[in-house]
Amino acid sequence: MTRYLIEIYTANRGDAVSRVRSDAATLALSPGLHYLRAIFVPADETCFHVVEGASADEVAAAADEARVSFERVAEAVEVSRPRHKEER
Repeated sequence: MTRYLIEIYTANRGDAVSRVRSDAATLALSPGLHYLRAIFVPADETCFHVVEGASADEVAAAADEARVSFERVAEAVEVSRPRHKEER
């Protein structure tokens, strides 16, 4: 499975985190998606839900089916920090 970001406009109001959690719970139940996490950027009024799925089209279809309104779906590559020799 490939990793994707589902980008959602999330107005930075008092209930923003609750709306992020609600969308996360809904997406986590969507067939064809493996839900990983959300990153909410209040200053940009944007939330990125990180999921794994078969294709961008299938991820978008699953979000549509779940009735989660989104701006776009984009493939994502996660890069971890390099380990120091003493951490290996």
